[in-house]
Amino acid sequence: MRRGLVAPKPATQPAPPPPAITTSAPVAPAPASATRNALKRTDLQLPVIEDTKLPPEDWLERIRLRRDLGDRASATDSLMRFKQNHPFQKVPDDLNKLWGMSHTLAARASHLLEVKHSRFLVAAAPVTSPEEALAFLADVADPAATHNCWAYRIGAEYRSSDDGEPAGTAGRPILAAIDGQGYDQVMVVVTRWYGGIKLGAGGLVRAYGGAAAECLRLAERRPLIVMRTLELAAPFEDLGTVHAALAGFGAEKLDESFDEHGARLRLRLPDEHGDALKIHLRDATRNRVRWSVQDPDG
Repeated sequence: MRRGLVAPKPATQPAPPPPAITTSAPVAPAPASATRNALKRTDLQLPVIEDTKLPPEDWLERIRLRRDLGDRASATDSLMRFKQNHPFQKVPDDLNKLWGMSHTLAARASHLLEVKHSRFLVAAAPVTSPEEALAFLADVADPAATHNCWAYRIGAEYRSSDDGEPAGTAGRPILAAIDGQGYDQVMVVVTRWYGGIKLGAGGLVRAYGGAAAECLRLAERRPLIVMRTLELAAPFEDLGTVHAALAGFGAEKLDESFDEHGARLRLRLPDEHGDALKIHLRDATRNRVRWSVQDPDG
């Protein structure tokens, strides 16, 4: 190197700028309606067995979606599975209507469960009055047993008994099983023979309620059809249309009378068919049929 010359310093690359700090606003959850609409597009494609994997509240919402999309068969099937898997869970009234009607037992039923050497024998029967329910209790209760616990549901009327078990551990779980399985007009008696091992309050609730629920789940059921009486007045020219419609809506003609304006008919039919018959005759007769309604017969 020649004197007086200085070697240049090696070039240095500029330091990269520090990474930019970015912030983002939190993403707002989709509104419930949007979530529901998204589910609507896919849920009908899922088999009903997939519903059983959901938590209870989500399962009930899935049933509503099936119902609202018009797939009544899948909704009803899913509801039946729900009642079997969650016998003590109260089903909302709007979903219970999927049955179209309440149910009772087709005949007496029984079921035996053994828990830690205690035997629980369930006896269940269809009943139409508290007197009939208590008569059934007198018929099947075993005075030699440790306890004869029971409950019945007859419409809005219900009653239960722990028969010496700790309060709330027997009668109420039996009643919850009746409601959870979707029954009405039913009496259930659970007779226990003590096996020497205490079950504790939780064990008693599971034993009494579980035995009752299993008995009702396995039993043959029949529909309880709420009937309604309707009276209509129709002009002579519409009588053929009226009579032709009755059978299709399950209507029975109780009485028919005539005057100078036409005929008056008194009908008895399933309550759930009443509105549909009115709409049908309104459209078929250009709204010339007039109605009066009586209370449901039960």
